[in-house]
Amino acid sequence: MLGLGLNTATSPIIDFFANTKSLSFDGVNDSMSFSSDPTTTFQSLLGAGSFTISYWVKAPDILKGGNNNTVTFANGVGTSGGVTLLSIGTIYDPGHSTASFRNVIDFKFQVPGGTYFSTQADHSSATLSDDTWIHIAYTSLINGSSRDGKVYINGSVLTNNADANSISGGDFSSASLPALGIPATFFNAALSAFSEVSLDEISFYTAAKSASDIADIYNSGVPKDESGRTGLVGYWRLEDNGTDSSSNSNDFAVTGATFSTSVPT
Repeated sequence: MLGLGLNTATSPIIDFFANTKSLSFDGVNDSMSFSSDPTTTFQSLLGAGSFTISYWVKAPDILKGGNNNTVTFANGVGTSGGVTLLSIGTIYDPGHSTASFRNVIDFKFQVPGGTYFSTQADHSSATLSDDTWIHIAYTSLINGSSRDGKVYINGSVLTNNADANSISGGDFSSASLPALGIPATFFNAALSAFSEVSLDEISFYTAAKSASDIADIYNSGVPKDESGRTGLVGYWRLEDNGTDSSSNSNDFAVTGATFSTSVPT
């Protein structure tokens, strides 16, 4: 009998990537931080050059009224020798009493000697709904002696309200934070405030990714495997643990937070 031209020896391509879990923080005392050194790991991974931070977040109250805000990723505050501020993805409400904070999402690293990076973008063009997963990305491009920052929500770039850098080149690789709590505000005065959010598929890159790269990471709302993307230096999938799936093995230590089957889809 003549063959039918079928290649029966060809195996199907199997995609082993599956996003099945996220990490849920109760807003009371749940947090996570770098297991290695919470005050230097973030800077050593991203501080020497251009970078991108990407993550998925969901909150039961994403736009808190009045002068409140939602820390979608991390904050750190120190007062030794002057004020040190770290803000990664702090979202302010449209009704804030200070006009410059209204509809703002903030990314900042400020130390007593100046500002390494600071970008405030207007999130009013984005759809921010309670209990709905959104993708946030921040790119920081070293441009001569300064940095240019861009914020993306669900694959679309936001309009910048302000973008500043006063430390030449913005190299913060050897700088030290007072603390880095995710998703929380840690103070060096032993105070803390916690956000009620869920996080998923966190990734860091040593490049300011292009708009097309960010759209590809967002992938129309469905996370995809980032393990092969150029410049990857941190990749936390939050699949039942805080393991860093990149080659740097900078795991997160999880305190109190619980894993959930709610994921971006």
